[in-house]
Amino acid sequence: MATLVLTLAIVSAVVLALLTFLAQQIRQDGLGHRPPPRSREDEVEPRWLQLAKLAR
Repeated sequence: MATLVLTLAIVSAVVLALLTFLAQQIRQDGLGHRPPPRSREDEVEPRWLQLAKLAR
């Protein structure tokens, strides 16, 4: 019984360390950030119209 508890404690510590490491990597890569909110103009004007204005 003590061996089972010790094994579970070691496994949970390793999993926690891996999750912490992955969370740090995601933050460093910028993957954890949301894209900037879209403006009201983006919602009103279709994308093709925005591109046509930029092409002028």
